[in-house]
Amino acid sequence: MRMKLFSLNELDEHKKQTFILIAMFFLLALIYRYTNVPNPNAMDLKIKLDEYIHLIPFSVVIYHSWYPLLFVIMYYLRNDKINNEYISALFITKYLCLLTCIIFPSVVSIRQNIEAHDIFEKLIMLTYKVDAPYNGFPSIHVACATIAFHYCNGRDKLGDFFQLMMLLIIISTMTTRQHIIMDCLGGILYASIVLKYIMPKFRRYELNLFDPVI
Repeated sequence: MRMKLFSLNELDEHKKQTFILIAMFFLLALIYRYTNVPNPNAMDLKIKLDEYIHLIPFSVVIYHSWYPLLFVIMYYLRNDKINNEYISALFITKYLCLLTCIIFPSVVSIRQNIEAHDIFEKLIMLTYKVDAPYNGFPSIHVACATIAFHYCNGRDKLGDFFQLMMLLIIISTMTTRQHIIMDCLGGILYASIVLKYIMPKFRRYELNLFDPVI
């Protein structure tokens, strides 16, 4: 006989989980702020190819669309279970990236000294001012964008648009000189590991919790 353990309150329970997961995701942002500081042991992972990527000031607008779009996609998915899986994937990926940044600190040494001639260059300078060039590898921006790309895959035209934006965000991490190529590859790798090995276990946990066989 099958029965839902929380059949009457399942929706409410998912909403509570969603709130907790979002709060935990924002908590990681606070931790990031306190760990993004100079470190004498920080590694410089720059490669020769990084020198051929030019600063494109306009791309800072795309770069900063990352946070809003991550949460717009939550509304777009419109499914409590999928939302919680999506947010959980974001949290786990961001946590692993941040943990790596703490254990193996890195520095982004490709930033340029620029003069603010327009609004985009001013935004670049402001970004550099509030975000120190540490905690580079793996890129949390890229890792979370990869997670969002995955959950928007194969849906509809709007999902295709979100995927395009995630690709542009990944590129913008380099054209704003916020990250280097190795940072981006690391972010994609971490997200791929979470999606392939961790999230299937998360799905089985959710199934056992909300739809047990009794």
